Amino acid sequence: MGYSFITEGWPLSILIRHLTKTSIGRFLLSHFLQSAAKNCASKPPLRLALGIGIGMELKFGIGLDNISFGIKQNSLIDLIGEPDKIDTDNDELPLLQYNKLKCTFWMDDSDRLHWIQCSNPSLMIQDIKIIGLDVLNVISKLSLLIESSYELEDYGSMESYSFSEQELEIQSQYGIVTAVCFGHYWNDDEPLYTNA
Repeated sequence: MGYSFITEGWPLSILIRHLTKTSIGRFLLSHFLQSAAKNCASKPPLRLALGIGIGMELKFGIGLDNISFGIKQNSLIDLIGEPDKIDTDNDELPLLQYNKLKCTFWMDDSDRLHWIQCSNPSLMIQDIKIIGLDVLNVISKLSLLIESSYELEDYGSMESYSFSEQELEIQSQYGIVTAVCFGHYWNDDEPLYTNA
């Protein structure tokens, strides 16, 4: 009897519920979790790819959880693995796209991370997951939280709310938050890279 249903898109909660019904299922689940924990301790890209032990906390001006702005491209790849796709922006600078993380990492002209675009539903700002929520509620809460005003750019069904002092942009489509973009802070024209 195979466990082909694991790869057929079953939600983790259903999978765990089925595995915990029998002693062999509990044994397999326990063995898998122990094995995954050992692998995660020694292989950060696996941990990130599986979503085990990764936080998705946006840190204003600093980065995304343990991924800091200013990190070099090769160090970013060492940390989270090879990207699924490398594209370029208008200035021909690399954009590293990670499908499982639902994140794109923008590198600057000195090959350092300076901007992140994220559509991962686990992304949090101040412990609040905002992807998929009503954009007007999110914007009103953010305005109070960061005590800053925003600029709205309306593209019809898509809207962009920019909090320039925080290098933060909230993107929505049809009134629902679909992506959050954020970057490092600046000192005049010089980037401020903390913890890099």
